[in-house]
Amino acid sequence: MNENIVLLVGSGDVSDADLAYWSKHADKIIAADGGANVLMKYPYPIDCVIGDLDSMSNDVRKMIPPDKIIFVDNQDNTDLEKCLDQIEAKVIVGLGFFGDRLDHNLANQSILVRYASKVVILLDRVDMMFVCPPKFSIDLPKNTHVSFYPLVPLQASSKGLQWTLNGLNLCPVKQISTSNKAMGAIEVIPGDNKLLTIMPKKHIHQVIEQYLSGCFKAW
Repeated sequence: MNENIVLLVGSGDVSDADLAYWSKHADKIIAADGGANVLMKYPYPIDCVIGDLDSMSNDVRKMIPPDKIIFVDNQDNTDLEKCLDQIEAKVIVGLGFFGDRLDHNLANQSILVRYASKVVILLDRVDMMFVCPPKFSIDLPKNTHVSFYPLVPLQASSKGLQWTLNGLNLCPVKQISTSNKAMGAIEVIPGDNKLLTIMPKKHIHQVIEQYLSGCFKAW
C-alpha cells in the first residue's frame, strides 16, 4: 500500500476529535492489531488491520473481513513495528500509541528512530512526536514549546530557539533540550537521525505540508 497520508490507529488513548478529523483527511485508515477494537466503536471504515491479532477481541475479529487482515506472526516486533514494515506512505499519522503503559511509550520512541526512513508522526492529546528531519525549519508563534530529545549522543545546530543547540553534546543521559521555546521561525540541523522533536500537534499541518512538498526529507 502506497498512499500520501495513512492514519494508523493503535490500542492506546485516542482523542475523539483527532480520530474524527484524520478519518476524513487520510487516504487509508489502518488498525494496528488492538487498534481495531478502538475503531469499531466509531463509524469510520477500516481499510486494513495489521498484526498477529493477539490484542483484537474475538467479537471484533468476527466483524473484520478476512481480506482486510494482514497477519504478521512475529513476536519479536511490536504492533507499531509490524505496521511500519507493511506500510508505504509519504506520511503516517499515528493515534493511540501513547497511554498508561510507560514501557510502550518508551518503546515507541525507539521505534521512531529505527524507522527514520519513514515519516511517522505520533500524536497524543496535546503534542506530536517525530524524528527531526535532516533540515527542520518552521515558523512558530513566539514562546511555542518545542523539545528535542536525543536517543544517542549527537550534535545539532539551531537558529531561533530560546536555548541554542549549537556547541552542545546532546545525550539522553546528560544534555537534552526538552521544554525549549521557539522565538519565531526556527531551524534545526541534527547531526544524526536519532533526534526526536516534540511540539504542539496544532502545528502538524505545517509539518505534513513540508514533507508532502519535498521541503522536508526523511532519512
